[in-house]
Amino acid sequence: MSTTATMTATTSTTTTKSQEIEIPRGSVTSTLIFYAPPPDNSSPWNYVEQPPPGFPQRNYTEHPSTVSISDIRGQESAFQLDTQGFTTASNIPSTCSDFSSSSQIEKLYYPEVEALILDKVPGAKRVFLFDHTIRKADANATRQPVHRAHVDQTEKAALQRVQHHLPDEASTLLKDLL
Repeated sequence: MSTTATMTATTSTTTTKSQEIEIPRGSVTSTLIFYAPPPDNSSPWNYVEQPPPGFPQRNYTEHPSTVSISDIRGQESAFQLDTQGFTTASNIPSTCSDFSSSSQIEKLYYPEVEALILDKVPGAKRVFLFDHTIRKADANATRQPVHRAHVDQTEKAALQRVQHHLPDEASTLLKDLL
């Protein structure tokens, strides 16, 4: 799951620079762009690529909301997968040095992430990474950054991914979910 948002941050603490990018420290207040349902109450849709001629990119609207975002640095151990739905890992080395290369990510980073999850997630016996998206703020990039809060996979899409990528095992893997 991934969440991305346009952010205008104000902070009462200092900032640090990493690779010439100022990183806010401490809690921030920001405007995040959330989904708002289509005005006509129809089912929402969005074209990831160019829409067909005469169609808009999407039929839903946006709902900007001012939110407070807490800085969890120094409190990482307080967040557990079974309670908050996420956990943290720090200072994990990687042999992947080119995160703009899909082949490098799949060859080097996928096995590292799989090993990390198997090591850090209690009860994990197997990990299957099915894809990734490289987003760049470049007019020539295949995929641009998404400037609104979003979820990359719906529950329905996740179930379809299991059927697609692991068809011989899907019924066994999904037996308790369907």
